[in-house]
Amino acid sequence: MKSFLVYATDGRVLRTGLCNAEDLQHQAAAGERVMEGVATCAGHYVKGGKVFEIPPRPSAFHALNWDTQTWDARPGLELVELRRRAYPPLMDYIDAQVKKASSDPAMQAAGEAQELAYTAACLEVKARHPK
Repeated sequence: MKSFLVYATDGRVLRTGLCNAEDLQHQAAAGERVMEGVATCAGHYVKGGKVFEIPPRPSAFHALNWDTQTWDARPGLELVELRRRAYPPLMDYIDAQVKKASSDPAMQAAGEAQELAYTAACLEVKARHPK
């Protein structure tokens, strides 16, 4: 068995796996490349036929530039991260839906109130961090 990785022309590792040696060249689809080796999709890239580790991300406000394999500051990501941190937990919304589906009227009312509070909190985040 051979360890392989399939990658895009920009070096992005798309998938990895194991296959028989005779099947190695059949792992890549049109526009993809395959090579023998070990890598992870999130932690490596390919350049010049060699596998390299992606450098550590400097901050949540950086995005990987696949053309240069470097992290670029992305101002728009700051808003996304601010909103992500400010939103209430999604589990609160799911819990409200479960309560609303209950056959107990008191539980249903609690679910309605919880859903309204969740929606209000989300709208407040949008108001505090507008696009």
